Amino acid sequence: AVFENRFVGAILRGTPGIEAWSMLGKAYYHANDREESGRKRYDLVILDAPATGHGLDMLRVPAVICEIAPPGLLRTEAEKALTMFRDPARATSLLVTLPEDMPANETVELHRALTKELKLPAGPLVINGVLPKLFKDEERQPVVDLAAAVAPRSPLHSLALAGRQRVVREEIQAQAIAKLRRELPELPRTILPMLHVPEFRRKAIESLAEAFSQ
Repeated sequence: AVFENRFVGAILRGTPGIEAWSMLGKAYYHANDREESGRKRYDLVILDAPATGHGLDMLRVPAVICEIAPPGLLRTEAEKALTMFRDPARATSLLVTLPEDMPANETVELHRALTKELKLPAGPLVINGVLPKLFKDEERQPVVDLAAAVAPRSPLHSLALAGRQRVVREEIQAQAIAKLRRELPELPRTILPMLHVPEFRRKAIESLAEAFSQ
């Protein structure tokens, strides 16, 4: 409700970096929030960051504040937050990508920026939307050739085209996963299957949760 308020939104948009800091500061606050007994209010705080470019801009803000802000409350809080974000015992980044060429490249670049530039811990890698392998290696080329061999008016033409498309998709997927394994060998990986469901309900969520427990 606060962030959606039009007056607050105008202030956040009018001050470079403040909107990003307000989101990170919110996560930092809840990570350190305690009950009257002194017990931590939350066991875990998750921040769903924007896509790669905007996410990196957001994560750069605390370091920028520490460099340019004069001594005071803003700088002090940014320093505390940056210390927490860089502590692998208290924070980490969960990298989520798709088994495609561009997302895989962005993930490799994101990991490099997180660890080298920002000095932030980067944790497990999640590869989302992975299709099961339908065709064996020796079956791929015949399936591709079938699409060209079947007459366009044949009732099998649509099926042949779908087979060729699946072969291409599986090859792209395999190449992307291989690149992630090659470029980020130190990261533990979780593979989440592509779910073809009409509605994403509890059963679907539980099936994905099982992948994390394996």
